Amino acid sequence: MIASMILTYTIFFNSSILSYGQENKTVYDKQQNLNLYLLSKVFEKEIEKISDMAELVHNSPEFQVLEYNNVSQHYMSLYHGIPENEELDKRAVFKSIMDISPSISALFFLLPNGDNYVEEPYSYQLNLSKTNFSFRDYYRGALDTGKMYMGDVIISAASGIPITIVAVPIYAQNLSNTAKTFGNNNTLIGLIGVDVNFKTFDDFLKSLPLGSDERVVFLDAIGNKIADSSKSNINNQTSLFSGLSSFKIALKGKTGNIIEEFAKTKMEISYAPVKSIQNTWVLLWLKQYTNN
Repeated sequence: MIASMILTYTIFFNSSILSYGQENKTVYDKQQNLNLYLLSKVFEKEIEKISDMAELVHNSPEFQVLEYNNVSQHYMSLYHGIPENEELDKRAVFKSIMDISPSISALFFLLPNGDNYVEEPYSYQLNLSKTNFSFRDYYRGALDTGKMYMGDVIISAASGIPITIVAVPIYAQNLSNTAKTFGNNNTLIGLIGVDVNFKTFDDFLKSLPLGSDERVVFLDAIGNKIADSSKSNINNQTSLFSGLSSFKIALKGKTGNIIEEFAKTKMEISYAPVKSIQNTWVLLWLKQYTNN
């Protein structure tokens, strides 16, 4: 999905560089802002498609079931949910979604109390260090809002890359009063979780034909680095970006260009917001400032 959008963007980007180059700095700056704005729309579209996939699973009849009584303590301790040969219809839905979107690395279903029920790939389920996830921000966020919620960006202990969880609660109305209820007579059936990795975003930024003094970074709302065009810079200190005026302005939903100091160097920074479900994330394009 993202590949076709990236191809279109790359063709436009390359033609822009060839057309403008460094001959007219004012025009080049405006073109850099436009390039970054278009890139933000590419990233927004991919996140939108991930949310569409989560909604598709949420609406699947395989998950419109009221009660799940086949999870024993033995299953939880041995399999961290149900065994590989159970709920094959649910596992098939998860596998089909992962085949469609390379940005989705796993899907899971939690019971109303936060216990894991089923996850694909099954190897992920077996490798879980916990079986209850009611403490996670995405669980609380989805239940508190009653709708799709994107959790904080974290570094995966398994892969070492940035990931986030998109969670969607499933409710049924007018069911047993003994069931866990939420809001306006809605009964919580469970919660769909989508494990989103940003490798596709990172690979794309690293493929951009940037100059040696240029860098593009994709940041979450507190300044954690999600993706980076730099192949050597692995530093992910939030303070590197969260204090920048460009970052703060982009968080307010604005696009533009500013000159400010970054890492003790005067930089020209283009900035653009990226709408990510209920979040606003940020793209920054940094280029060493030259007063030409």
